[in-house]
Amino acid sequence: MMSSTALLISIFLFCSLQPISTLTNDGVSLLSFKYSILSDPLNVLDSWSSSNLTPCSWQGVSCSPPNNSDPPRVIGLSLPGSQLLGSMPTNLTLLDQLQWLNLSSNYINGSIPDALFTLSNLRIVDLSENFISGDLPELVGNLRSLEILDVSENALEGNIPRNLSRLHNLTTVSLRGNYFSCDLPAGFHRVKYLDLSSNLINGSLPADFGGGRVEYLNVSFNRIIGEI
Repeated sequence: MMSSTALLISIFLFCSLQPISTLTNDGVSLLSFKYSILSDPLNVLDSWSSSNLTPCSWQGVSCSPPNNSDPPRVIGLSLPGSQLLGSMPTNLTLLDQLQWLNLSSNYINGSIPDALFTLSNLRIVDLSENFISGDLPELVGNLRSLEILDVSENALEGNIPRNLSRLHNLTTVSLRGNYFSCDLPAGFHRVKYLDLSSNLINGSLPADFGGGRVEYLNVSFNRIIGEI
């Protein structure tokens, strides 16, 4: 008969040899976002825990279906109007399958991290109604799949990226209510909704500013001169 001491040792060795459950890389990247949040008064991030195998059950997170032995991947993050106060982390590159990101109507501050513009599968980016500052870099041109970009009602400044108008899938752009102070870029031939109102944009409308697909255009409350 095995002694109690030997039994305890056997149990310890058995438990020690069991694989330790670890959170996926997508989950680790999302946790870096959680830790960058200084205030979460509605407790929307309470379900985000490193004890989970995947982040697919977390509030605001959407995942792709499992693929054989591969874990499901995060394809969406949507937490609008959640009263989150904090900044966006730089560690977003692991979310390389992310297709939509909606953090609108929060208290997100700081600049948009360059890592966001490496996520080439992004189709929808909505960061409207926050306190985001800095510029909108030319790196936005890397988002070849982008269809909707809404960064309205923030504190962005500088130039509107020239390559923004060359994104072939882009249909909706709202830069309303920022401090962009530049000439209007040309070539928005595929965009249907374009709102550049309430900025500091100057100069005149370029001859090839838009195309026949435009259904809504608002450039009011700027410093635009000349004729249409």
